[in-house]
Amino acid sequence: MLALDSGGTAAGMAFRLPSGAVAEEISLLWPREMAVGSYAARWLRAKCVEGDIRVLAFVANKRAANYVTGLSEAESARMIVNASGFLGTNLEYLLRTSASLSEHGIKDALVERLVRLCGDPAACAGPSTPFLPIPL
Repeated sequence: MLALDSGGTAAGMAFRLPSGAVAEEISLLWPREMAVGSYAARWLRAKCVEGDIRVLAFVANKRAANYVTGLSEAESARMIVNASGFLGTNLEYLLRTSASLSEHGIKDALVERLVRLCGDPAACAGPSTPFLPIPL
């Protein structure tokens, strides 16, 4: 997974939901994002052209069994090319995230480096740090 974590800032998009659609949209979003405990839902401050707003974000849950920190970018790339879950492969997710950011004019240096590393067989060779399968 790719997730927001504490200690910095991020550029992205916020979606404003019509008040009449909030309950329905949250009922679709919540099970997908909170299915295995990898995320924690948080209200965050965001800046937009209209000023400061509050946004609901799904951030890395540091208490989750699958929360890992301190990996090198090469080790992260090895895990990304080998990981998959019930919604697809982690590599597909990384590539879709990169394409979406690019579509919206957002540059994320780490995402771009990970895409390059994941496409480099030499960078992804070798054993990957074991990760925990999450039972559903």
